[in-house]
Amino acid sequence: MIESGALSIDEVIQVLDMYRDNVKSSRKKMAELTPTRDRITAIMAYDREVQALEAAMMILRQLPDEVHGTNADRISVMNDQELVEFLERISVGGEEPWETAFAAGFCGCCPTVDAVDDDGRHYSLNECDFADGVCPHGDSIQWWLGQPAGE
Repeated sequence: MIESGALSIDEVIQVLDMYRDNVKSSRKKMAELTPTRDRITAIMAYDREVQALEAAMMILRQLPDEVHGTNADRISVMNDQELVEFLERISVGGEEPWETAFAAGFCGCCPTVDAVDDDGRHYSLNECDFADGVCPHGDSIQWWLGQPAGE
């Protein structure tokens, strides 16, 4: 049990995540400067620090659910990629809000090709129908997560 006033596991993960973002930002700024031996050494140290932070967060996320608290607690500490993977796992039937909004914004703009199958049925095929179902405009969930919050 966590003591009163102590950080929860999810709060620790959030702090580590913010710290990792700061380290990545510092590394990016350093990489934009003229390379010197000291700067390259600093960049390598930043990379090692990011790897260590990500490893620590991964270990904390794998703790039993009772340590994380509620499902909402666990979801709130996910990074964007983890959230995309989670939403993909629970998606059913293509009626999710991200699919509807993404289709409205992109699918109507895609060129279509009219086709007829061997049984004489007519189809209008979009660009993604020819690319193994992968939309050339990107991932619908990732796009949706970056949109302003709706009601």
